[in-house]
Amino acid sequence: MAERIRQDGSLARGGWHGWRLRIAIVLLVGLAVVGIFWGAGRWREKSAEHRLAAIYAAHALSAEENAATIYYQLLAADPQVLLPAPAPGMPQDRSIAPAPVFSEEERITMLLDAAKRPRCYFPALCDSAARAEAMGWTRSTAIARNGTMGRWAQSVLAAAFDDLEQGRLDAARQKLRCVAQMADHLRQQPAALDFVTAGTIESLFLPALAEFIVERDATDKHLAMIEEILPSLADDWEAASAEMRQVETMLDARSAWERLRFLINGRSPQEVLEQCAQTYREKVCERRGVRILIELRRYKNRSGGWPETLDEIRAQLPPEALADPLGSGELVYELEPGGFRLYSMGPDHRKDSSLGDDHPLWPRRGILRWLQDRQWDTSQAAGGQTTQRTR
Repeated sequence: MAERIRQDGSLARGGWHGWRLRIAIVLLVGLAVVGIFWGAGRWREKSAEHRLAAIYAAHALSAEENAATIYYQLLAADPQVLLPAPAPGMPQDRSIAPAPVFSEEERITMLLDAAKRPRCYFPALCDSAARAEAMGWTRSTAIARNGTMGRWAQSVLAAAFDDLEQGRLDAARQKLRCVAQMADHLRQQPAALDFVTAGTIESLFLPALAEFIVERDATDKHLAMIEEILPSLADDWEAASAEMRQVETMLDARSAWERLRFLINGRSPQEVLEQCAQTYREKVCERRGVRILIELRRYKNRSGGWPETLDEIRAQLPPEALADPLGSGELVYELEPGGFRLYSMGPDHRKDSSLGDDHPLWPRRGILRWLQDRQWDTSQAAGGQTTQRTR
């Protein structure tokens, strides 16, 4: 009996030791998986950093030819804007080199100078000695920078239409070209946030032009000037977004935490890119709409009324102007009592806005009046705060 008890005790102890061994093995395997996952994430992050640095380095420009040099001088006057360092034309230590204060007139003059430089590069990742840390706040930096640039565009655009109505065509041309160039400068950056801000600027710029053409006293001189500064009508999304697709994908691949954040927010890089593509084609559609409105207004200036169909102005339009970039076929023009409608039927190519994919080009009213009734004063006279004033 004693021998049997000893054997049973040995078996019990052996079973306990077996369970401890199994638990230890499971823990070791778990730690190994975590280590591999963490190491793979770190490798992926470092790899993304190097590839992103190479992309951004390829955009580098000298301070003399880079429009961002001027933008940075203006941005440095706003202590609420977080900018990468070092950056051309921006103090390294604001406590040592306090930012200057610019009046609205001085700011517009500097923006006009920036518009004379075709190329723009905002250092973001590779210009920091600690790229991993820099990547962590690149997105928030772009949001702060682009929000400020959007307000500048509003101010310049309001001044441009004041010039137009006062007959100062040369001054208006410079300012309208400046706003178009600001959007183009942002689209030159290989990141979705800049691309979105460029579309936001054009969402003011193009409808305001449309409203001026149709409802104001737009002469043939006005129309020729607007035609001259109108951005390209081409749909070159694939070429324009090639680097942006790489950058957004690499930013997403940096770490598991970054991917989890996108999952929680419900906005994957692919969804962001799809939205950018949609917005881009909407802006191309609106550019083409403005080009059509120019010829419609020329027709009305000659004949006293709007044409019955677009066939009456087709010969005066470039071939791509009538093509619908949001769907198939052509943009739709419908003459109505007292006016007309111009719109895209969208992907379904049906004259039915109930599906929500029709995109109106005209009428779209209110932007021009809003710009002229109120403009944004982004000077630092109010202690660095952005204020709104009604004229």
